[in-house]
Amino acid sequence: MNLIFETYSSKNFVWGYIYDAEDPSRRFTVELWADGVVVGVDWASRPTLGSARPGLDGYDSGFRIAIPPVARDAGSLEIRLANLEISLGLPLTAPSPPLPIDVRPIVGTVEWQGGLCISGWVWPEVVGVSGVSAHVDGQKVGVAKFSGVAHAAGEQAPAIRFTLYLPELLADGRAHLVDVMDDDGRVLVGSPLGMIAFPDSLRATLREFGAGATDLARAELHDRLFPQSLPFELFQHWLERFPLPPSRPSQRVAILLYGDGDARVTAESLPTKDELEWVAAHLPSVAGGDGFAPEDLLEVLEGEAAGATLVVLAPAGARFFRGGLARLASAGERFLVYGDFVLTRDGDPPLPVALPQFSYERALEQGYFALLFAASRLVMVAAARKGASDPFSLGFEILGQATQVRHVPGFIAELPALAPAEASLRLGEAVKRHLETKGIGARIEVRGAGRLFPSLRVRRATPDLSVSVVIPTRDRLDLLQRCIETIEPALQRARAQLFIVDNETRDVAALHYLDRLARLGATILRVAGPFNYSRLNNVAVEAASGEALVLLNNDIEAIDDGWLEEMLGRLSAEDVGAVGAKLLWPSGVVQHGGVTLGVSGVADHALVDCLGDAPGYADLGCVAREVSAVTGACLVTRRQDYLAVGGLDEVAFPVAFNDVDYCLKQIARGKRVIFTPHATLVHRASSSRGADRAPDKAARLGGEVRALRARWFEPLANDPFYSPLLALDGPPYSALAWPPRM
Repeated sequence: MNLIFETYSSKNFVWGYIYDAEDPSRRFTVELWADGVVVGVDWASRPTLGSARPGLDGYDSGFRIAIPPVARDAGSLEIRLANLEISLGLPLTAPSPPLPIDVRPIVGTVEWQGGLCISGWVWPEVVGVSGVSAHVDGQKVGVAKFSGVAHAAGEQAPAIRFTLYLPELLADGRAHLVDVMDDDGRVLVGSPLGMIAFPDSLRATLREFGAGATDLARAELHDRLFPQSLPFELFQHWLERFPLPPSRPSQRVAILLYGDGDARVTAESLPTKDELEWVAAHLPSVAGGDGFAPEDLLEVLEGEAAGATLVVLAPAGARFFRGGLARLASAGERFLVYGDFVLTRDGDPPLPVALPQFSYERALEQGYFALLFAASRLVMVAAARKGASDPFSLGFEILGQATQVRHVPGFIAELPALAPAEASLRLGEAVKRHLETKGIGARIEVRGAGRLFPSLRVRRATPDLSVSVVIPTRDRLDLLQRCIETIEPALQRARAQLFIVDNETRDVAALHYLDRLARLGATILRVAGPFNYSRLNNVAVEAASGEALVLLNNDIEAIDDGWLEEMLGRLSAEDVGAVGAKLLWPSGVVQHGGVTLGVSGVADHALVDCLGDAPGYADLGCVAREVSAVTGACLVTRRQDYLAVGGLDEVAFPVAFNDVDYCLKQIARGKRVIFTPHATLVHRASSSRGADRAPDKAARLGGEVRALRARWFEPLANDPFYSPLLALDGPPYSALAWPPRM
């Protein structure tokens, strides 16, 4: 080894870098010693900034360890390589002198997300004393809004995420250089950054100048790779900029209002009779809230609304946007149709709720589609005769009639605030009757309601399936041992077989541990060659006999012993092809909340700006839902479904996106992919193989990105489980798309 390193210290941190000049890709674990006692540890894989170390581009080798309070008065601090008697320089006895920016502990980071949006993160201590602002040509042009949490690599506590939207006057089609710093003048990593934005999109700008088809196609690619957005708080401006397209339905529409809201507000927002032929009625409330008598509903449907072909159900107090009712009615009477809406809540600004294609799982646990929908008058009559007495029971009765469900993108109305606790009870009763009618055994739990919506947990009976658990590994005894220890209770309850796929482990202690697992009944499969995650799993599945497969990374840690039963329960429905769990970083920040396609032109994890127990956008962190993909770090699927699509693709996706490809292949077969937050685990993502920044890894990742785009261009362009009204330039569900993709 030819070790190159530097170490520094301040009152609160020690930091530096270490690498082997003979093998720059090698990573080291370092320990902080205070007066001869280990008080901290870090894996030297953080970004190493600047160009002070030639030849290291792409090989992150930095470390940063917080000095615990009990060690801040120590006589000496020392950095050593873990498990080796190697000290990185002399003991540090005093804070280091001022240092160049490339080795100073970073205040935070910033990136251009596309358009006028820049975002990043800073440490909590920075937020406590300082703000973050953007400057162009020496002039302050924006102040950051702290919009959630973020995970900083290797940290045990969350950082603070910020978003900053630059003024629209900078959307002039010219390149600008933006300096981003805190109020003390400390520059964030990534600054200065370049940006360019257009009034709507590059394609729209070129179209105004009469550009040809070739240039317009190139512009469309640019817009996909660098999408633009506006923050939710500018919704009114967004709505004026992108109004609903005009439509003129031919059928007569009945508008039925329910609940105790102010019907006069709704009446004032209804279109003129020239725009839409309509009749409206307000159903009397039963015992307050959103309930109504089935006989009152039937009387209106067969009386005042008898001449209508389509019925819109909305809460009293709803304020329809211009063109909203007509857009809802244009979808036709063959469907149950729902659109997007804005929810108001006391003390908070209105929240635009942009919905995706229908998600049955989310409908069961949140009832979102029933708050504002339209359906044929005839199917509503049938539902009323079966006793429907609130919007949820009415919606699920209509679903039970095998009615097709259709989502129409576009904000239809602003709805008054719900009472989530009361709504959860009503939804629970409706879902219970619906599942009983379908003969589905499940236990309905009314959870602590979400922030905006009702919230249930539907516990299906765990299917009687044999289970095989597959864990690829190489060295990293610390990760594998912790993984096995924490998942063992769940595996015992499921009587699961354990398959460990060893990809050339050389660490002696790790080899002894694998031998011990074999003696305890685990199957150890030895697979040589370069790391190929797809191949490792495929080899194990060939050897396994379980009807259900659990794919796990070796850096997964279970929080409780109920996660596997929850995931297997979701698999009880025959049309479910894969199930994924909520995964958290050790800092408590969400690492995986389902995969959203199209983010930065590829795909990314959802809910990553939330803590694990936060409800998230539209309470999505509380309920199960269909998604286009889930991560293979913790994925449950049937073995027969796995084999039906040829398993994971070893050629096109040896390391990355094999899980996305697998899930999309299942959806192409007519299967559903489910994300459930009711199974939550910790994931030390990429702890085993490292990040994809090194040149060789970056080249491989680039090939996988190209393969994914070539094979799944349409889903990547239009994720059916992510609204075209929502942005693709930052964490999913964090802003409005500018312009919308519709």
